[in-house]
Amino acid sequence: MRKRINKALNIISYATLQTALVLSFSLAVYAEDIGVEAGGRWLLKEMGWVGLIIACGIGGKLLLARNFVAGVMILLIGGAIMFFTHNPDVFISIGSQVARIIGFGS
Repeated sequence: MRKRINKALNIISYATLQTALVLSFSLAVYAEDIGVEAGGRWLLKEMGWVGLIIACGIGGKLLLARNFVAGVMILLIGGAIMFFTHNPDVFISIGSQVARIIGFGS
């Protein structure tokens, strides 16, 4: 029973982290269109810190449970989220290049 509860909590934490990431990138894009880019960027950076704290919590829990591969992967994913939330222009340029390669960009 305890394993199921822990697994459910891990899934909820991961889903929360992914939702924060998706919302943070979409907020930056929409904020740029309506002229409140500074507020969107501030919220994006704050969500990046929340994502990093969640990733460190989950990664630390996994490392203490001797699940080293999953713990290191979560910490790396948390670092990538932190990088992209603090540098959204890199993410936008990567998306533009991918869209251009597959034919969706101009």
